[in-house]
Amino acid sequence: MNIKLLRIMLLVVLTILTMIAVAVDVHAVQKPSCATREFSQRKLRYGNLERKAGNSGKLSFKVDPSEVLHIFFRIHPRRVDNPGDGYDPYDVPSASSLSLARSLDALDDELRNRTTVSVFLNSENNMELQALWNWTNNIFHNRSLFIMIYECPLGNSESYGCMVQTLFQHHQEGLVQADDIVYLVEDDYLHQLEATRQLVDIFSSHDPCFALPYDFADRYSLPDFNDDDGHITIIAGKDRNWRTTMSTTVTFSARFATLKYFFSLGMVPHPKDDYFASLAIAKSGATILCPIPSLSTHIEFYGNDLKDGSDSSYINKEEYISLYHDWFEEGKRFVQSAKEMEWNLWSLTDHYSATAPATDKTTATVP
Repeated sequence: MNIKLLRIMLLVVLTILTMIAVAVDVHAVQKPSCATREFSQRKLRYGNLERKAGNSGKLSFKVDPSEVLHIFFRIHPRRVDNPGDGYDPYDVPSASSLSLARSLDALDDELRNRTTVSVFLNSENNMELQALWNWTNNIFHNRSLFIMIYECPLGNSESYGCMVQTLFQHHQEGLVQADDIVYLVEDDYLHQLEATRQLVDIFSSHDPCFALPYDFADRYSLPDFNDDDGHITIIAGKDRNWRTTMSTTVTFSARFATLKYFFSLGMVPHPKDDYFASLAIAKSGATILCPIPSLSTHIEFYGNDLKDGSDSSYINKEEYISLYHDWFEEGKRFVQSAKEMEWNLWSLTDHYSATAPATDKTTATVP
């Protein structure tokens, strides 16, 4: 039997066993407080916030939070059929990973020292895997307490299963505690500098079940298919308003205890069903919050228009991109910044291709 196929089959079995172990006794998994009632601004007022004296209108924490953050980031080269002019498989993962890494710069030193990053690589090319390993290690170096890098089987669902299995393993080993915030991130999301910090802040102030860094434009433009219509609560976060939403992709954050609870119910969004799984969460009375305006966006292309027939021809239509920010231009700036770094995905891939069959992973200094 093919070794790669055997590894994939083993991973699938381990993932299924992990989920079965979590779901053996649903009643033994404690229901988080965020899932026990509808979210209400009337009940929480400003949450764990207070308004500063004077007319500044700024909110600050009543008690300084001491949150712990774990980022689980999946990355792979983005390839589509029939790409248009200017399409590059390294543009999106480079811009997304660099914007995420730089968002950690906005964390204070104490929170950064309580933040871990786990990266999950996915590529059929061994040279690319080595390039991805070095690239992510370099950009996250010194930006978190520590970074762990894993190689996962090919495929969206397979890498997601690999990530979930690792998350529960970290919990069993004591690396992730019940109240810790876990942020699961795909590599086609662009982050503003304050995105990660404000994501953590909303848990400290209002403690939702799930929090997203993005607010898709189509939530305001779908007249016949919008589950948010008539079901929205708006709250005052520390730095901006946040609103409830009925759905999420597989990029989201939650406390580990919350994830464990909803995993036991089979309701956590995953690549084969993000919409209906998250819709079930919201309809159960649990809270999903997103910022207004958005702190992040889903974006998969920075070149010219894709050709007709491309399997991703829909990805950059205006209704899918977050509002009130020029995400295309910011993404292009991140791509350019990545290319200007001495060791980037392009130069690293060329380096390992030229030196094959080298297997040592070298670490370069971040500019």
